[in-house]
Amino acid sequence: MSSTLVFSCAAVLAALVGLVLLRASSRRRVQVARWVGVLWLAYAAYEAAVQVFTPEADIRADLLLFYPILLLGAFWAVAALARHGKRAGEST
Repeated sequence: MSSTLVFSCAAVLAALVGLVLLRASSRRRVQVARWVGVLWLAYAAYEAAVQVFTPEADIRADLLLFYPILLLGAFWAVAALARHGKRAGEST
């Protein structure tokens, strides 16, 4: 599989994760999930721009910084959504 296709799929996946987090945060009113969703959407836009302007970039050191931050943020947001969902479910 070519690296361009892999990174294009990563941009689409990042956009989907961002949209899911934004949707979940609006339903449950969890600010962490909203901000992490925005970060994922920003990364998707950045990844798309990298693919458009530097398609020959095979080795990307920037991903060593972005991926851990995005993954930790996603875990944090999912945990916050789960915690908020349990509290809402317990009070009902």
